[in-house]
Amino acid sequence: MNYNYKDKVEPRIIQSPHDGSPVKPRLITKQIGQLQITEAHWICPTTGLFIRKGTVEVKKKSPDQ
Repeated sequence: MNYNYKDKVEPRIIQSPHDGSPVKPRLITKQIGQLQITEAHWICPTTGLFIRKGTVEVKKKSPDQ
């Protein structure tokens, strides 16, 4: 499968630009057509403000799912 990643990321702990605290990403899986897309969303734990998101992995769903 050939998928063009425009926002490929690795789900690492980053430092919040708002207050400097460590931020662990939330992994979210979406089903779009025959693709299973896993995204990482970083949200500041103290302020609740969105920091960034990106695609971690794209897999083609198997026919039995």
